[in-house]
Amino acid sequence: MGALPDILQGDGRLIYMRELTFNGKLEKQDLRPRQTSECVSPKATLLDDSYFKRTPWYFGGADNYARLIVHDEQTAYFVRMFDSLRGLDPNVYFTPGKNGYLLFAANRASGRQTWAERIAVRVNAMVVTASVLFVAGPPDVVDPQDPLGVFEGRKGGALLAIDRQDGREMWKYSLASPPAFDGLAAAGGRLYAATQDGRIACFGP
Repeated sequence: MGALPDILQGDGRLIYMRELTFNGKLEKQDLRPRQTSECVSPKATLLDDSYFKRTPWYFGGADNYARLIVHDEQTAYFVRMFDSLRGLDPNVYFTPGKNGYLLFAANRASGRQTWAERIAVRVNAMVVTASVLFVAGPPDVVDPQDPLGVFEGRKGGALLAIDRQDGREMWKYSLASPPAFDGLAAAGGRLYAATQDGRIACFGP
């Protein structure tokens, strides 16, 4: 039948690609990625930056859907704009610049939410470290003189450090340009942000 490709994921035992699962010898397995709690399962692709409400990512159950998801051993972190996936319901819509985006954490063992916060950032990049959750994106504002400015990168971006335990905002930094989609990385005690104007910013400890 063939397959649609995507970024590969692995849990040390199995390899996942979109709707397919393979073992270490690249032999196809019967297990679908969405049936495991070890894999972020996108409805479209991990490279989809459209924020289309009918193509969310899933992790650890049907209720744990989001636009972006990161996780560590104990906790998964989600950001989304829609509180319902009723894609054909005309009453389910999102108004930019009104209530913000929902950022929340869920315990991986129980699936229960541990905290939830609304933030005024259209998060399109997120990374979790040993002590901090970093999120970044353009601000959730609508300028009447330039209503598409946020979506086309003219309103800059924001980088936030979030306390992993309670969702409290610890630190905020203004970016001259919004981050590239999924453009945050953390390594060696430093944070790296790739931005849409072709730059890379590095932040120290």
